Amino acid sequence: MIKKLLCLLWKHKWIFVYKEPGACIKTGYCSRCGVDYRWEIEEHESWGDVEYLSENSCQKGQYCNRCGKLRKVGHDGNHDYSEWEFYLPKSCEHRRICNHCGNIQYSDVNMSHNWHEGRCKRCGKEEPSPYKPPEGCSVCDGKGGDCTGQYSVCQCCGR
Repeated sequence: MIKKLLCLLWKHKWIFVYKEPGACIKTGYCSRCGVDYRWEIEEHESWGDVEYLSENSCQKGQYCNRCGKLRKVGHDGNHDYSEWEFYLPKSCEHRRICNHCGNIQYSDVNMSHNWHEGRCKRCGKEEPSPYKPPEGCSVCDGKGGDCTGQYSVCQCCGR
């Protein structure tokens, strides 16, 4: 009776123990009054090294040293890519493939045209000519301004 009164006044004094050997589920009891803890607690005390989860995956994880439960720790974004390669006939588009998981990365732009007499020998694209502002532009007078060559139409006069 006195022990239960102590627990009512100063709270229970919980002791948690593993429910089963080799498991990470803990249950508890009060060391004063003996009442059982209502919930089970999953508590992993130590985790193994971070490693690839399989040969064909860049996903990483680690296992609990006690129960073996897997905790995924994500992908660090580092792939082991092959060299860039042309992947379409008559194209200058490139791609490379991760040697570990097979992820494919495509080039953002055509990486290397093979220009010959104004045309790419591989894909047939016409070589862009340097842009010249239109003569007589009343805004930039053909001297620059927004007519820098990045547009196919003069951004000053619309021609």
